[in-house]
Amino acid sequence: MKKKLMIASALVAGPKLLMLDEPAGGLDDDDQADLVALLGRLRDTGVTLLIIEHVLSLLRAVAPRMLIMSAGRILAEGPPSSVLSDPAVIEAYLGQGHGT
Repeated sequence: MKKKLMIASALVAGPKLLMLDEPAGGLDDDDQADLVALLGRLRDTGVTLLIIEHVLSLLRAVAPRMLIMSAGRILAEGPPSSVLSDPAVIEAYLGQGHGT
């Protein structure tokens, strides 16, 4: 509830860009599903979302494009399916042997 209230207060100004830092942190599955629905509605109204998040299921559900960075450089960008299967992304976040 608190996270929804924070997002709602940010929307009062009518932003074209909404930046969120780990919005799913601390949320249970039901609250995450509600957040996905809310972010999807915002995206559909034309609000650009910049989301820093470790819950990949949220990003897959909301983001038509992803950009993954590591150590200050871009590793991959594009649709979630291709970005999350990119060998450089897998190596950076999971280590050797996880992409095979």
